[in-house]
Amino acid sequence: MTPLATLDTTRLSGWLVVVINGEIDLSNAAIIRAQLEDATKSEMAVAIDLSPVQYIDSQGVRLFYQLSQRFAAKRVDFAFVAPADSIAGQVLKLSQLSDLVPILESLD
Repeated sequence: MTPLATLDTTRLSGWLVVVINGEIDLSNAAIIRAQLEDATKSEMAVAIDLSPVQYIDSQGVRLFYQLSQRFAAKRVDFAFVAPADSIAGQVLKLSQLSDLVPILESLD
């Protein structure tokens, strides 16, 4: 069975960039959380690129909120990458996570 989402990491100007591709929902949010926590455990600057995400349910929103709280507590620089017209950009705005975490239009 093909996973609903994949994570890829890269480095850009001192930031760890985690690109999530696919869907984030009840069936895979816990797996994504574990993968993100493992990938970012010793980082001081993290950007999560949600540009390729095709679907996010309430568990995805919960995951993003918990990540924002975790990174704030650890004083990690944190941002999402999600164009305003993308699914992720719209979800981040509607859920008001954009009030807590900077949302970048792109990595450029």
